[in-house]
Amino acid sequence: MEVSEKLDLEKRNRMALYIVFEIRKYLGQEDQKNESRPLCRVKEFEYLTFEQINESIFMISNYRPYSKFPVGAAVLTDDDTIIVGVNCENASYGATICAERNAMTTALAQGYRKFKAIAVVTELKQPGSPCGVCRQFLIEFGNYKVILGSSTSANVVTTTTAELLPHAFTPASLDDHAHETNKT
Repeated sequence: MEVSEKLDLEKRNRMALYIVFEIRKYLGQEDQKNESRPLCRVKEFEYLTFEQINESIFMISNYRPYSKFPVGAAVLTDDDTIIVGVNCENASYGATICAERNAMTTALAQGYRKFKAIAVVTELKQPGSPCGVCRQFLIEFGNYKVILGSSTSANVVTTTTAELLPHAFTPASLDDHAHETNKT
C-alpha cells in the first residue's frame, strides 16, 4: 500500500469513527471502549458491534476521483438499524450520488421507510451540509434529526430535516393539492 493510500485510509477511518460516535451518542451508547457491545439490531437475533460498523465503513470506498471530497453518511432506522453510504462520483457529475442518498436508498431497498436520524461527515472543519437534492430527498421521509460532523475537528451541528429545508414540498403537499382539487 502506498503512503497516499494509507493516508486516505486513515482519513476514512477517522470519518467512520466520527459517524459511529455521533450515532452512539444519539442512542445513548457513548462508551466506545467496549467494542463487543451490541450497537444496534440488524436482524432478529443478530447484532452489529461498534467494531463491525467501523470495519464496514472503512471497507466502503468512496469513489471520488474528481473532487477528492469524501463524504460518509449513516442513517438510523426506526428499529435502530444503522445503514451507511458514501459519495460516488461520475465523470458526468450529474450521475454522482451523494452519501446521504446512497445510505437512504440502501435503507429503502432493504424495506425501511421510517427514520430517527442521519449522520453526515465530511473533512471540512465546519461540518458540511447536504446539498439541495439531498435535503429534498431526506424530507420525503419525515422530520428527523440530522447530525452534521467533521472528521478533522470536534465541530458538530445538530438540526432536523425540516430545519434544513423549510417550506419543503413533501408528500403532504400532494395530499393538500388533491384535497383542494376535489373541492372544486
